[in-house]
Formats: sequence, C-alpha cells, structure tokens
Amino acid sequence: MLFHKLTFGTRYANSPEASSILCLAAALLIAWFRPPPTEGPSVILTEIFCWIWLSIWFEFLPWSGVPWSFLHTAAANDSKIRLGSIAISIAFAALGRSLDDCRWIEPAIIPALAIIRRRSWPIILVQSCVAALSILCLRPLFQFYNTVTIAIIAGAASLCFVALLLLYNSLIAVFEGRDLLGVGGRNNVETKPIRLIFAVVFPLLGLMYWSWIKRDDSPHAIGTSISEGAVKAAQWIFLFQATQTLPWDVAATTGAFSSASFTREQAARNFSAFILKHLFAAIAALAQTIFELPGSHLKHILWLLVVCPLLAIPSHPGRRISSVVGGDWLVAQDVVPSPLSVLPVHHGKHPIEELVQRSRDKFQSMLNNQSRTYEDAEAEYRRRYSIDPPPGFDAWFEFAREKNSLIIDEFDTLFDSIAPFLRIPPGSVRRFMDEAMGPGHIARCGFRDGKLTGDCGPRGKTVENMTAPFQHNLPNIDILINALDEPTVLLSPKYDDDAVWDNRCEKDARRCIAELCGSEWPRLETVRHQVSAKLPLGLPFIQDIQRSKDVCAHPEYADLHGYYISPPSFQRVRKPVPILSQAKLSVHSDILMPSQIYLRGYDNLNDYGYVDDAEHDPEWEQKESKLYWIGSNTGGGDYDNSWHAMHRQRFVALTQDRAETSSIPVIYLNETEPGLWTPWQSGNVLPKLADVHFHAIRLCVWTECKAQMKYFHMIDRQPDEVQYRYKFVMDLDGNSYSGRFYSHLRSRSVSLKMTIFREWHDDRLFPWVHYVPVSLSMKELPEVMRFLATTERGLEISKDIANEGREWWGKALRTEDFQVYFYRLLLELARVFDEERVVT
Repeated sequence: MLFHKLTFGTRYANSPEASSILCLAAALLIAWFRPPPTEGPSVILTEIFCWIWLSIWFEFLPWSGVPWSFLHTAAANDSKIRLGSIAISIAFAALGRSLDDCRWIEPAIIPALAIIRRRSWPIILVQSCVAALSILCLRPLFQFYNTVTIAIIAGAASLCFVALLLLYNSLIAVFEGRDLLGVGGRNNVETKPIRLIFAVVFPLLGLMYWSWIKRDDSPHAIGTSISEGAVKAAQWIFLFQATQTLPWDVAATTGAFSSASFTREQAARNFSAFILKHLFAAIAALAQTIFELPGSHLKHILWLLVVCPLLAIPSHPGRRISSVVGGDWLVAQDVVPSPLSVLPVHHGKHPIEELVQRSRDKFQSMLNNQSRTYEDAEAEYRRRYSIDPPPGFDAWFEFAREKNSLIIDEFDTLFDSIAPFLRIPPGSVRRFMDEAMGPGHIARCGFRDGKLTGDCGPRGKTVENMTAPFQHNLPNIDILINALDEPTVLLSPKYDDDAVWDNRCEKDARRCIAELCGSEWPRLETVRHQVSAKLPLGLPFIQDIQRSKDVCAHPEYADLHGYYISPPSFQRVRKPVPILSQAKLSVHSDILMPSQIYLRGYDNLNDYGYVDDAEHDPEWEQKESKLYWIGSNTGGGDYDNSWHAMHRQRFVALTQDRAETSSIPVIYLNETEPGLWTPWQSGNVLPKLADVHFHAIRLCVWTECKAQMKYFHMIDRQPDEVQYRYKFVMDLDGNSYSGRFYSHLRSRSVSLKMTIFREWHDDRLFPWVHYVPVSLSMKELPEVMRFLATTERGLEISKDIANEGREWWGKALRTEDFQVYFYRLLLELARVFDEERVVT
C-alpha cells in the first residue's frame, strides 16, 4: 500500500494493527500541535477549507483511494442518512466553536459514547469521573463571569457536545457497521461517503459563514484559514486510516487530548497550577485512548506522547521577585526589583504629600481672593479678560450673593469658551446657528420676554430648573443645545465653504484633531509624561490639571483613549457655532453647561449612585482600603481589535489579577533614606488593592466583544451603594464625561478621577484637595494606591481628601451654584448676539 510505505516504511506496511496505531499517534500529534482555534467566523472558514482539502484528497489524488478503498464502495440508503447526520454534526460543531472555544467539553464525549455502547457501569463511572476532573482542570466552574457570559459559554458548549456526540455516534454506525457498506444489497446506490458529506457540509458551513460576516465586519485571515484547514484535514486523514482496525471512540479521545494542549507562551504566563492541570487532562486523554484500543503491546507506545505537554513547559518558571505593600510581601513573576537610575530621585516629603499641600494652598488662596463687592467683581473681570462685563452683570452679582455663592470670579473656563465668538460679527454667528440645525441631536430654544420658549430637547428640564429663578432678567436670546454626551464643535482651519457638518471624524478622529494641533500631532513614536513636571518626578503625577487635559500637548493620547481610537459618535460642526455641551476636549469650541445627570442626582439621591445614609455609606474607618470600580466598556466602539489600548480596558486589565499584567514591571517610590524617594521597579500591586470588574461588554463586533468577555473577569451588575464599602472609588471617562463624579464627591470615600474632558466645574474643583487625579497613562496609579491605601500618612491624606470633597460638594456644587453659573453663561452668550457690541 503506497500510503503506508511512504508514511511508515516497509516494516509496518503489512501490519494493519501497527499501521493504525501509528496513524493514531500521528493524529494525536497533529491534534496537540495544531494552532489553537480562534472564535468567530474564522472557525467556520477553517472548517470549510478542511473539507475542501479532504475532498481534493479523496476525489482527485490517485493514491488516496488505496488505503481507504471501502470509502469508494456503494453505500446503503440507511448509511446515506448517517452520512448526512455526520455532515450536519460537523457544521453545528463548528458553529458552537465559533461562539466559544468549546474544546474543554470534549472529555465529556467519552463517557457518553460508553453509555451508547452499553458498556459496564464501573467503566462508565470511571470514565465519567476522569472526564469531570479533566473538565474542571480545563474550565473551572467558579470564575468571575457574569450571567451573559455564562449563558454564551453554556449554550456554545451544549451545542458542541450534542453535535460531537451525534458525529462520533454516526461515524461508529457507518464505518464500523461494514455490512451497510457491502455491494449488491437491494437498496444500495453508488455513493462515495466523503463526497456526500462534503455535498451537505459545504453549503451549511457556507450559510453559517455568510450569516457571521453579515453581522461581523472584522477582518478574516483567509490564508491562515487555508493552512489551518489543511492541518485539520491531515488529522482527519490519519483518523480515517487509524479506524480501519481501531474503534472510532479514539476520535473522541483525540479531541480530549487536543483540548488539553497549551503553548509555551501560555505556560510561561501561567506556570505551576496551569501546567499541572493541563498535564493531568492530557495524561487522562492518553489513558482513555489506550484503554479504547484492543489488547496489544504496541498501543503502549502512545505513552510517549506525554512528551508533548512536557516540551511545552518552559525551561525555567520565571524569576520570582517580591514587592512590599503595607508590610506584606507580594510575589510577582518575571520582574527583577531594582532601582531605576534613569529617573530622578525626589527629596523631601512624598510627592503626593507635596502636591496635596500645594493644591490646598492654591485653593485657600482662591477662596480668600474672591470679590466681596460688585465694584471688586467688576474690576476683577476687567483685569482677567481685558473687557467690560456683559450687560446685566450687576443683577447677576446680586443673584450670586443672594444664593450664597462662594465663587464670584472663577469663570475662566466659561469665558475661554465664549471669547472666540466675540471675534465674529453677530450676524455671522446667527447664520452659522441657522445652518447647524440639520442633525437631530441639536435642539433650539430660547428666552422671549422673560420666558423659556421652544424645545430644548432632552436637556429641557435641566434648562428650566437652572433658569427659573432669573428668567425675568434675561434678554431675548436663542440657544443651541447638544443632546449627545460627546462634544460636537470642532472647527476646521478653513470653514469658508458651505459645509457645516462633517462626518469624517467618526472614522478618523485623530486626523480631525491633528488638523487643529498641527501636522506633528500625533508623533506616535514619542511617548511623554502627561505633564511638564514642576516637581522633578519619575512618575506622571498630575500637577497641572488644565495642562493634563491639553490635547495638543499630549500626542500620546492618540493611542490611549477610546475617544481618539474609535469614538462611538463624532458629529462634527466645522464652523464656529455656539452650541452648549456638557463636556469637551481642549480642541473643541463647545460652550460648557452643567450636566443634567448631575442635576438629577439632587432631585433623587437614590439616582446616579447617590446615597444618604450611614448604612450604605459607612464611616471612613469601616470601609475597606481598596479601590473599587464596576462598569461597562463604554468609551469607544471596537471593530478591529483596538480594545486593548482603550482607557477602560487598560484600567481593568491593570487592576485585575491577570498574568499578562501582574508580571509587568511598574514603578514605585522607595524611601531609601529619610527624605530621599528613589524610583524602584517591581511587580504590580494593584490586583491586591483593587476590586474592579466589567459587568457588561458592548459597542463592539461580536468577535471582539467575545474576546473581552473571556479576557476580563466579569461579574453581574452590583447595586450602586456597594462602591461605598470601599475607601477609594474610581471615576473614568465613558463615551464622554462620567456622571458618577458628584456622587463620589458627596460620599465618605475618596474619588480617583481619570479624564481628558473639560467640564463647567473645572475652575472650582481642585485636584489633590477634593479628589485624586489620575493620568491617562495610569503609570502612577500603583504608587498612588500603595501610598494612599497602605501607609499611615497616606490614609490620613486620603481621609482628608474624602472629607474636603464631601464638604465642598455641599458648598459649591449645589443646585444654586448651577443656576449662578448658567445665569452668567446666558449673559455672556447674549453679548455675542448683541448687534451693538464691538468685534474684538
């Protein structure tokens, strides 16, 4: 037999038993070393090419029919039905694998086949126990999955189990029941089994693949699918040869052996327990394979395949290092603790302590310098902005005093938004407003004769609540309000054409931002610290909150935030239109207004994470000294595997106990001598100091959503009050600003805030006084948490920040403060439309 001679030589060509065992060994080797399957449509595409290769092998290659001549004999009609069920099973097994990597369920097929074959109950019991242990090794039942993920995994696994069980049972019935394949029976018809399987499986898989790509536009590596299909076809060919004399049960044990496979990279990242569990599953599959073979000393050569998992074990388990956290030694892998001489040392107190003191001094100075009289306020306005206050400023001052506003002069963010429109003739501004009324997310309303008129859209109630006390003092004015959370006014360097709206930014936000920041932005090969440090620090602690939000000063943001990478919405206005929005980047020209989410929280403290009782927000000493966050992956639409770089995903990966992040070296500050803080490289301590999870994955194509569900430890959504069991709560950007911020400030916990968006309150909230700022890179976060959560001085500072934030929330972020701000905003905006004003 030519195939036998080419493959195994003359010695075994005339020994069917030896030939079958060697073919089975080849199939097992291929099953182990075959690339692990991905998920999504590529799984189905690989299966399609697998059966194309098999059809070519059996139909067109002249030597292929020699060892499998029975496959070319006539098949009975009963067998044709079985062959059809084989094809259907193959297709649905591929569908299950496309939804989830279901290889871990394959050990369960073995005892199920034993039950079908009616073997003795002791054998079934032993095989069931071995299969259960193998499944627990490959897929622990107790993982941090939410109910959605569990449903997906369970559904895909059930589909795979049923399909594979039907597949192997049909293979047994067809190819072990040789009487069905004999020639000359009354009901026989000339049929080639592989041809019939292909005729059914190909259109089924094609339909499934077409359905996949209709809903998933992620790129598919066709070349990879062709090669992986060829490898899988080779495994089938060796199985067909092996089962000439061996039972088809070995196909199930081969699948179980494949499910235990792992790569050297996986073993290096997950040493010890991971390897031991997979080694057990591999040995169990080999033992069950050998058990299924007829009595022969030759079958024991299969034990040599134990070398497969042993070869995948790294030569060393990785150097072990230790890092100190609050007096306890934590162990991480593959990181050598060492001082970093390339980074500057810091003399004096811990940098966080110095930043806190600086910010407190600045905050107190701001409070002390607020104007006390109208004359002082008017003079301060002229000093700051080199222009007279707008008409009605005196009435606004009296309103602010009446509402006990502690902030009289700090409105720089507001004026900076208004100032560009003062350089444009009022008629042009009105014309631009008229032209901007096309998209549905822009609402137009205004004030006429002291009353609110028109439809302000979703923000209507907010506008009504904020203006009710002073509408009678307002001049006639029209306003445009953005209904989206994201900003919308991003000017073009040239806006002298007729186009007002531009949707190019939805596909390439970085290009639109680069137009305003200059041709050198972003220089992606350059990664800088987030701020130009005033203190010579080796970590990017935020020292200037406004500069930290300056987009043009930070080209590295282009690859660190979902809004740049893949914004879910980027409706761009190219001309200078005064549109009110709730948040914006430094390059946007929107005018900032208070968020309706913040205002609604005052109406009902049970909404938006607010709590108002000691049971749900305990005293500081009763809280757990960890960082808490739970949420979804909002902040960027993922269509091309870009989620790894997005801000929320990076944060969750950094804080979860994953091998990929726990072995990454991070930088801490070590007080090597009194008053001398030296940068020190060590392992990541955040997994020990954080309770952070996703509860939902959305805004992505299916394959990328599924990849994230598997990558992160997910849990079900928790009640809002759970977060206040912890001393530290994280606030992250979503698609735009985060609506949780005020509820965090009001609580007895410390708010850690990471944002690139500017909001109306930026002039009155001080980092390191009312909250802890976190840079977009988050490189300093491990040291921030180490110092604040595990040291005595850090905990004292944290408690003070929590108290200061809570107290200031009750003084400067009241409903009355919203009204004072919005009153001044409308006066500034009214001047923009004043035909008698001077164009500056």
